[in-house]
Amino acid sequence: MRDKRKILKLLLIDIVIGSIVFGLIYLYSPDWKYFFDYFYVSAAILFTFGWMVFVANEGVFDLFIYGVQQFFKGIVGKRMKMTYPEYIQDRNIIDRMTYIMLWTTSLLFALTGLIIQLTI
Repeated sequence: MRDKRKILKLLLIDIVIGSIVFGLIYLYSPDWKYFFDYFYVSAAILFTFGWMVFVANEGVFDLFIYGVQQFFKGIVGKRMKMTYPEYIQDRNIIDRMTYIMLWTTSLLFALTGLIIQLTI
């Protein structure tokens, strides 16, 4: 039951975020010819954000982040408290439902845009 509540909570948060993006796009570019384009752009932004969360969760940026931290601490004259293997072991893992629900919400926005496009 707890997983269903978490999924519903993530879905609602993602829908609110997508709706805010949709509203901001509509607010700042109301001269687009077709209304369904707003849904497609919102879906693309949600999907891209979910992809970045997925990539960060897989540890692709770990070496870059550790290197930048070490570089700037070296300029100041400090040393890193952890070695790179310790840094990898200590990093926080994001729950995979977070990016799965972002992708699901982007699919919902894209399908909504497609349905509106096909009915016009």
